[in-house]
Amino acid sequence: FNRQTLQVRYREQSIADVLNMSIREAEKFFENFSKIHRLLSSLEQVGLGYLTLSRNAGTLSGGEAQRIRLATQIGSNLMGVVYVYGGLAKLNPDWLRGVPLLYWLQRRADLPVIGPLLAQDWVAYFMSYGGLLLDLFVVFFLLRARTRNWALGFVLFFHLSNTLIFNIGVFPWLSIALTLLFWPPDTPRRWVEGLARHSAFVGRLKERWQRHISSSMTGSRPLWQASMRLRPAIAGAVAMLCAFHLLYPLRHHLIPGPVAWTEEGHRFAWRMMLRSKNGGGEFTVIDTKTGETFAVDPEDHLLKRQARKLYTHPDMILQFAHFLRDEWIRNGHPEVEVYARIRARLNDHAYQFHVDPEIDLASREWSPWRKSDWITEMAEESRK
Repeated sequence: FNRQTLQVRYREQSIADVLNMSIREAEKFFENFSKIHRLLSSLEQVGLGYLTLSRNAGTLSGGEAQRIRLATQIGSNLMGVVYVYGGLAKLNPDWLRGVPLLYWLQRRADLPVIGPLLAQDWVAYFMSYGGLLLDLFVVFFLLRARTRNWALGFVLFFHLSNTLIFNIGVFPWLSIALTLLFWPPDTPRRWVEGLARHSAFVGRLKERWQRHISSSMTGSRPLWQASMRLRPAIAGAVAMLCAFHLLYPLRHHLIPGPVAWTEEGHRFAWRMMLRSKNGGGEFTVIDTKTGETFAVDPEDHLLKRQARKLYTHPDMILQFAHFLRDEWIRNGHPEVEVYARIRARLNDHAYQFHVDPEIDLASREWSPWRKSDWITEMAEESRK
């Protein structure tokens, strides 16, 4: 740099001084420049805080270059998997004809103000296809800064509508919170700073938190994640985690039969609020030595909600059969067989046996990777 350039200073630092700063130091130096600070913060978060700003890109190691590419795409996080896989799961015949939303919304017709609206068929189709399109495409809009705020508006409408109509617990709130991960890492800090300029109370909370962070960092050691020796292991662990989140939800495609009926591979596959199932029945325990037969009503051992879930989930049916087997063995019946006569239906399809009533469930084990021979095939029948 020539002499005139070096005489230009910002906060008593010349351009040469700035370029000799590490990314970690420069992040603090440029904290009032949101775009610069956001990029530096992303580089710091992926373990590149030790690099200087003057470091030539051609001198970076392969791992460092990969982490820089990762930093530029840090908004594309695993929350996107939840949305996209949720959309793919909605591409099934029942959902595309508005089922089960047609029936769910009709049962909410007694809600004040919006109840009569929910009872109209077109609302069910609007929500079915609206949810499908949002899940499939919202991630692409969240990844673009220009459309991100608009996408958040649709996300808020979608999740808050689910909360209002279906009261499905914490999931909508958790989804809204995790969707904010698409924003730059310093976004919450900038929001707090904006609020602090207009609220003395928020300003005091911010100062108190900064004092707490400063005191806790005094004399602290560098994070173990910054160790060069551990970085290959950390990168490998992150790659394995990503592969798990991408592949494990797809395992049900390796198991024959509709997953909404068999439930094999249903869990952790992002198939929320997609089907309605109802069922009922009883179990039979047979002492093979004495020939004694015992009829068992699950509701004599379970809460009503537990029993309702059991009738529509084959793995729970098997688990309860094993419970009965062990209970009878403890009560002096060393050799028993357990059969289940459970009838269930999926959405508006006809009732049928959910598990084979002729198979001894006490002798069967659950496998998350292969088809169970004791779960019945879903019958090909006309819908009611």
